[in-house]
Amino acid sequence: MDDKTRLLRSLSIDRVETAPPQSGRRFSAGWLASTALLVVVAVGATLWLALPLAAPTNPTPTSEKPASTTTATPEPRRPPGSLVASGYVVARRKATVAAEITGKIVETLVEEGMVVQAGQVIARLDNVLASKDLALAQSRANAAEAAVAMIEADLKEAQRVFDRVTNLSQRNVASQADLTKA
Repeated sequence: MDDKTRLLRSLSIDRVETAPPQSGRRFSAGWLASTALLVVVAVGATLWLALPLAAPTNPTPTSEKPASTTTATPEPRRPPGSLVASGYVVARRKATVAAEITGKIVETLVEEGMVVQAGQVIARLDNVLASKDLALAQSRANAAEAAVAMIEADLKEAQRVFDRVTNLSQRNVASQADLTKA
């Protein structure tokens, strides 16, 4: 029984990820390890199927009863080729979910393990911080638009002054310094 336990333990899978195979005919450590594991599994399966199950051994009876009246319940025989083992399951795909904004989750609409479709709402976030950020961005945009309008008004005034000084300079009423200043 200990041999079978050892054989089953030798079938365990290491969770170490190996590097992708190199191009060409080089042998990598991952390839060698997987070949060794395959050989161990094949030898273990062959030994397990080839060796008969050992009959339980009973020590010599200490009582005065004859051996024919002693009843022993033999272990149930498994059909050849059957194997009882334990292990773990690894998911084929992994999904990562992220929100476009940060916030506190106020409602979760799915549970772990559920199948979801693309675009399906899976949680709702508290939008207080996002709405405050939106209001701040809108007020900054309004301030920038007001600054642009003020600069345009200043430009129109400067253009009007420049045109007047240019006109006066052409009639020799304004000096060259006034024109440069304008």
